[in-house]
Amino acid sequence: MLLFGSISDPAIVSRLLGFIIGLLVMLPAYVLGRMGAGDVKFFAVTGLFTGPAGLVTVWVVGSLLAFVHALAVRMQASAVWAVWRDHVADLLHRLAGVTGLDPTRQLAEERGIPYAAYLAVGLLVWIILPGK
Repeated sequence: MLLFGSISDPAIVSRLLGFIIGLLVMLPAYVLGRMGAGDVKFFAVTGLFTGPAGLVTVWVVGSLLAFVHALAVRMQASAVWAVWRDHVADLLHRLAGVTGLDPTRQLAEERGIPYAAYLAVGLLVWIILPGK
């Protein structure tokens, strides 16, 4: 065991290739406005850490977690939730003259998904997996 890793860690050429692949895979999503710059940078640095082989595991785990988050956000914005939210806001307004919702507040769908956080969980899975 070396100070900063083991002998089986990816070579520097593999790490640089992982960085370039990570950057090039995510960059189009950023250019199209579908992803933040932090997500792109995180995935590129993840490729630098893992090499190209680890990017697949990180991406699959991160994407599955982000998908579950997106489903939860979509369910929250469903009609049933909106009806209850409107009833509570109306009740608060009538009882105390207080509005329950701030009209300037962004909906969760408009804020986006914290993709880099889910990629970080994928990176942890890759670190823990035996036989990388």
